[in-house]
Order: sequence, then C-alpha cells, then structure tokens
Amino acid sequence: MAEEQENIPPSSPPASRLPAPAKATGIPLPAGKPLAAATTVVGKRKSPTADLPPAKRLSGGGTTGIKPPAKARAAAAAAAPPTRPETRSSSRNGMRPATAAGARTAPARPPAATRPAARPPATRAPATKPAPKPATKTAPAKPPVAVRPRAGIGATAATARRPGAPSRPAARGSASSTQSSQDDPDKLREYMGDFGKTITDNIQALLEQERERLAALQGHRAEMQTTLLTAQSEEREARRALANASEEKAAMAARHTREVEDLERQLERREREKRALEDELARNLDELSRERAVARELRTELAEQARRHMGLNAQLTAAQAHATLLQAEVERAEIAVSASKAEAEGYRKRCEEADLGAEERIRLAQAECERRVAEIEDELRAAESIRRKLHNQVQELKGNIRVFARVRPALAHERDAPDGLADIAYCDERVAAETGQSHLTVRSRSESAMGKEREQAITFNFDKVFQPKHGQREVFEEISMLAQSVLDGYNVCIFAYGQTGSGKSWTMEGGEGLHAGMIPRAIDMIFAESAKLKDRGWTYAMEGSFLEVYNDEINDLLGSGQFDTKKHEIKIDKDKMTVTDTVSLPLANPAQVSSLLEKARSRRAVAATLMNERSSRSHSVFALKVRGWNDATGEESEGILNLVDLAGSERLASSGADKDAVRLKETININKSLSALADVISALGQGAGAAAAHVPYRNSTLTRLLQTSLSGSSKTLMLCNISPLAAHLGETVCSLRFATKVNSTPAGTARRNLK
Repeated sequence: MAEEQENIPPSSPPASRLPAPAKATGIPLPAGKPLAAATTVVGKRKSPTADLPPAKRLSGGGTTGIKPPAKARAAAAAAAPPTRPETRSSSRNGMRPATAAGARTAPARPPAATRPAARPPATRAPATKPAPKPATKTAPAKPPVAVRPRAGIGATAATARRPGAPSRPAARGSASSTQSSQDDPDKLREYMGDFGKTITDNIQALLEQERERLAALQGHRAEMQTTLLTAQSEEREARRALANASEEKAAMAARHTREVEDLERQLERREREKRALEDELARNLDELSRERAVARELRTELAEQARRHMGLNAQLTAAQAHATLLQAEVERAEIAVSASKAEAEGYRKRCEEADLGAEERIRLAQAECERRVAEIEDELRAAESIRRKLHNQVQELKGNIRVFARVRPALAHERDAPDGLADIAYCDERVAAETGQSHLTVRSRSESAMGKEREQAITFNFDKVFQPKHGQREVFEEISMLAQSVLDGYNVCIFAYGQTGSGKSWTMEGGEGLHAGMIPRAIDMIFAESAKLKDRGWTYAMEGSFLEVYNDEINDLLGSGQFDTKKHEIKIDKDKMTVTDTVSLPLANPAQVSSLLEKARSRRAVAATLMNERSSRSHSVFALKVRGWNDATGEESEGILNLVDLAGSERLASSGADKDAVRLKETININKSLSALADVISALGQGAGAAAAHVPYRNSTLTRLLQTSLSGSSKTLMLCNISPLAAHLGETVCSLRFATKVNSTPAGTARRNLK
C-alpha cells in the first residue's frame, strides 16, 4: 500500500468559493426586522402585498437593506420563532448554508486533514488543484423551515421564504412598528441601507479571516505532504532493505541446506564404502579359509601322487621291456601288412573292372526297360483306342437310343388305397440277361358295351426293366457305360419321362448316400475315371450349367435371381447346341457339383397337385461339358452329358389343375411340350423317305434343347418311370406306349468329337 501511495499526487486543498457563506463568529449584529415582502434574485418580481421593491440578495446569502431602528429590531427579535442552534459549523463540514431562497449548492470537499494523502506522481512535484468556480445553479426552493435564529450574522436569513411565495403576516407584537415603518418610507430606506452596509462589512471581515485560515491550512498541508513523501521514501528504502535481507537469508538457508545434504551424501557414501570393505574383508577371510583347506587337500594329494609315481615308475620299467617285445612284433606285422596291401590293390582293380561291367549291364537293362515301357504305353494307348471303339460298338449294338422302364415301389400310405396296386407282371431276369431284352405286362379290367367284364393284358418290350425292388445302384450300373462315353468324347443324353408322381426327380436327383440319383452318381464316376486316365496322359477340364424350361421359356437356375429375366436363345451350329446368356461354372470336384445341384434345386418351380405334393412344374436340363487333351499323343476330345428331368404328364381332371389358373397354364405348357416331343419321336420313327424330311424340333423349346440328343449324333437313354397304383393305370399305359415308340425309333451313328 505504501508503494502504491507513493505514485498518487497529493491533492490540493479546495479553494475557497467567493463569496463564502457567512459563519457564526460571535460578533453581535443588530437584529433587524424581517421583511415580509423580501424575495430572492431568482424571482425578480414584487410581492403582491409589498409596497416596496424587494431587497437584493448578496452572493454570500445575505440581503441588503436599511438598518432598522433599535425598537424595530427588538420587536422583530421578540416576534421571531425560536430556532434550533446549528450543531456543526459550516467550516467543519464544508457545506454552504442555504440561502434565504432555499437554493442548493454542491457540497465542499472535506478538509485536507481528513482525506488520505495522495501519491505524488513519479516525474513531477505535487501541484495544488485550482480552486473550483462558485456554483451558479440553484436548486429548487424548499418550503421554509422554522429554525432557531443564530447569534450573529444571518439570523434573519433563516426565516426567508421561497421566491414568489406570499409573505406571512407579521407578528402581533411588531404590528405597530411595521405600520410605523410603512408610514415613514424614507426612514425605512435609511435603516435598510445602514443594515446592509453593516452586513457587508461583517462579511468582508469574515472572508479575510477565512482566506488567512485557508492559506495557513494550505501551508500546513504542503508540509504534511512533504513529510508524507519523506516517510514513504524511507518506507520504500526499508522495504527494499528488508527484501534484500530476506533474499540473503533465503540464499544462506539454501546454501546451508546444500552443505548439509552434501555432508549427508558424503556420510552415506562413507557408510557404503565401510560396508563394502567389511563385506570384502569377510569374503577374503572366507576365501583364505577355503585356500587353507585346499592347501591341506593338495598336500594330502601330493603325498598320494608321490606314492603313485613310485608305483608307475615300476610299471614303466616293466612296460618298456614289454614295448621292446612289441616292437619286434610290429616289425613283423608291417611286413605282413605290406603283403596284404599288395593283395588288396589287386582286389580293388578287379572290383573296378567288375563295377564298369555292371554299370554297362545296368545301362543296357535300363534302355531295354524304357523301350519296353514305351512299347507297353503304345500298346496301352492302342488298347485304350480299341476299348473305346469296342465300347462304342457295344453301345451302338445296344442302340444309340435306349429305353429303360422303372416301376417305383409303393409308399406306405399307398398300399392301403381303395383301388390298390396295379397288376404288373415282369419277365424272368435270367432270360432278360441272356437275350438283352426285358418286358413287362400290364393287365387291366374293363366293361364292354354289353356290360360284360373283360380283362386285357398288354406287353411292352424295353432294353431294361427295373422292378420296385431295384435300387439306385442297380439302375446306375446300366447307365455307367454311357457316362464313360462322355470321357471318350461323345455327347450323351439321359432323360426321365413319366406321369407326375412316378419318381422321375427321385431317379435323377435322389437323396443322400445310397439313395443318390443318376446325376450325382454320373458326376462321381466321371471324376473318378478322369483321375485314372491321368496315368495314360489325359487331362480333363469340366464345367456345368443348369437350365429350366418353364411355360415354354428358358430360365437359368444358376443365375442371379429365382426367375431369370434375360431372354435366352437356342443356337445350333453344326450339330452343336448353345444357349445364350447362361452361367457355366467350372467344376473341380464332386462337392462343387453337389453345391450346384442344391442351388438349382432350391430355385426350380414346384407346386402341389392332387397327384403329387411337390410336382415339378418345369423341365430341368443339367449339362456337364467335359474337355480332355493328351499331351503325349496330341489328341483332344470334348463330350457333353445332358441329364434331363421332364415334368410329369398329367390330366387336368386327375391333377385338379383346372381349378387354378396358374396350375392350368403350367399343365397346358407341360402337355404341349411332351406332345411336341412325341411328334419328334414319331417323325424320327418313320425312317428315311419323303415323309421323314422334316422333324418338328421347333414346335417346342424342349425339343429344340434335345435336338442334338435325338438327332442321332449322340447317345440317348430314356428312363420311363411308372407308378404302381391301379388308379394311375391309364397314365401308366400311355407312358409305356410312348416309351415303346421311342424304343422303336431308329437313330444314326453317334460321332466322337475330336479336335
């Protein structure tokens, strides 16, 4: 606080305002008679009740006028109300007394003795503030307050009224004097003039006294400021010295602390050195004890060694004598070794000659083996070619279009059907194996036009008939020869035909394990046989596609959606059929084929009918393209295996499809495509001639897909699936008749696709 006060300049005492208010000095003044018509300078108008002009107010707050006579003053003093004496002088509180008109002025500054000393500026000496100008603005007048007349000057000023206010009537005691003053205006004016002059003189004297006191106070204030500055300077010096002493004390304390810490660290280091020396001394003592023990042991051992040395010297003497004997024997042995080396050298030369002869014989034998292996490989390749030719001849002898009939077993709930099972008789299996032909006989009962019951037996001949007891394995054994033809470069087509619910999808796709269908079994066999042919120089690459003919339109079951939105077209060029915008996936193992079939099966169109809960509403065609090449012979082949699952032929009344518009459309398209297939088979069955010039392949999308399989350039197998129920006997007979027509269709010679 002292340093902050040093920069504050000392404030100068307030200059006196002229004219200063009147003070009570104790000088007796004549008590004048109060004028009822007195007004302030602000009003500048005459009172309506006064006959004389108002007296002028001085700047000090008094009024000018004629000094009243003694009797008038006495009467005015007696008539004036008592007033409260002032408790504080205007010189103490610095406030100017109110004028007769009630004007307020700004309060004066407090005396220099009561204010705190101001900090002098750092660059210049303190300067006194110039005296402020006297205030000229007067506050609005307040109502008159009855105050006790002050002894001395200004006793009459306390009873003055606001400017323009009506004057009060004079007291009763002064009524006569007032009346006499009004009667004698000249005396009154003279009295007022003397009274004003007296007041002015008194005010001037008071002003002179106040100026002298103010000058004395200002001098005293300057001395006090000088003393204050000196004290502040001494205080700053003392504070600076105190700060320096504090800093020196702190530095000495820090130095002392560092010295103590250094001594403590030295003491700790000496303690550590002492402990290290003590530990080293203990170790040395232990080592010395061990060395002493070792020395004792060495002395004992040295004595033992000395005794042993004596024994060894005796042994050495005996050994030297024995060595002399051995030296003689060594000389004799060296002579024998020299003779043995000469003999061994002869043996080595004879062995080298034998090795050279053996290597020559081995080389000749190896060349003979290589020649023989080449001959065997040539014979094997020739045998492979002969096998393929014989295999193809066997297939041609059996017929490039072969028809198998398969009767599915009856299900558990079908055995209890009202109509029961159909009467189907099978041929002897031994006779069928010897002749290569099988047949089955279907017996039906009906009523004639005369109402008589008649029995009819119809026999159908096929290449092979599978009874309900035959499983998937027996069926595939007859088909496996066709799967081998695909690896040989032939196109093979296997399709299943029959009414709905006769087991076509089960035959082609099957189930898991032993119940696997023809498609997975054919794929497994092709992969297995291709692996065996690697030893003969053949390498195969395979890719597969899966198409669906639904409502006479082609859908790609391996495409992106459930129903393919692309328009697929069938193009046939030189006995090669291709379908545009279809997905063909490369296949490296049977697992990929299983995944492909599962994906296609989930997208195929199926629906429930009265004859089958999951009736296939479309024809599906799975195509496996097999391309092979032999680096040794330069041969290349390409074969295609088409596995077709036809939708079931059905009657509208039997299946209940006529009650649903979607099922009705599907049934019409299925029967239409199967009818077109029958027309193609019928046209092919007519043989050569003018009538056989045109085969209606274009009547259906299905027949166009099977054109290359039915035209004679491929090997075709038809599986006719038959239901064992008597209720389906009519459909069974129709399917068997169609299969017989296909079986009687002549086919051309299948061609091998070689490049």
